[in-house]
Amino acid sequence: WSSDVCSSDLDNEYYTGDLRIFGRNIQDSSIVLKYGKYSAKNSIIDNVAAGETQSVKGSVAGAELQLYVFRWLGAEGNYLKFGDSSGVKGSTTLSGNYYDYSGYIEVSLMRLMAGVYQESWNMMRQAETIKTSERGTFAGLKLQF
Repeated sequence: WSSDVCSSDLDNEYYTGDLRIFGRNIQDSSIVLKYGKYSAKNSIIDNVAAGETQSVKGSVAGAELQLYVFRWLGAEGNYLKFGDSSGVKGSTTLSGNYYDYSGYIEVSLMRLMAGVYQESWNMMRQAETIKTSERGTFAGLKLQF
């Protein structure tokens, strides 16, 4: 089970059930498949379309890949596809995707990580198609137990 909440002009919250298809535990090379639901409020798009902030909901699916090079060094990548209420594929009125990849150093249960991400959305509001894309870097500390 995983969830994520981001706060800014794009508030995105999702919940997924996770199925590990490769790897024995959380601190092992692994592939995890994800499927669930999300809701998002995008005030950037709503300001462009001169409308009130609207919440969109739909299905989300994705995968996570984690590779250990050594016991203390590795790489991780995540991909999520956001669809509409009809499914993960989405439609011309609503679809989005997110990916990130990072390198990490692990000491016991602590993982120090740094990487890059990109999130893109296509939405139709008031008969106008609006595309947004955000790229950036991140760094963090993850506790795994």
